[in-house]
Amino acid sequence: MLSIAFEQSKYYVDSLSENTKRGLRQKVRRGEYPGLAPVGYINDVRTKTIVIDRKRSKIVKQAFELYSKGNFTLGEIADFLAKNGIKTKNDNPYKRD
Repeated sequence: MLSIAFEQSKYYVDSLSENTKRGLRQKVRRGEYPGLAPVGYINDVRTKTIVIDRKRSKIVKQAFELYSKGNFTLGEIADFLAKNGIKTKNDNPYKRD
């Protein structure tokens, strides 16, 4: 009896996983972003797309430019983001790594 219950639950989990993957692939085909928007973007619930966050995107762009010049470490970039109010989704400052 336990073996039958285990097989049923395994089938349910496998089909749920496959349906989730199928849904994410379909979102990508429609041009939607399959998840939360990255830093510097916001989710637009009306169009189900991501749009540029005018305030934060400028700061994030500056951080990438500072790092690309090679004069700043990741720790200094994390401090730059924290000083300018850019935080993680949990409202914590970005880590140095």
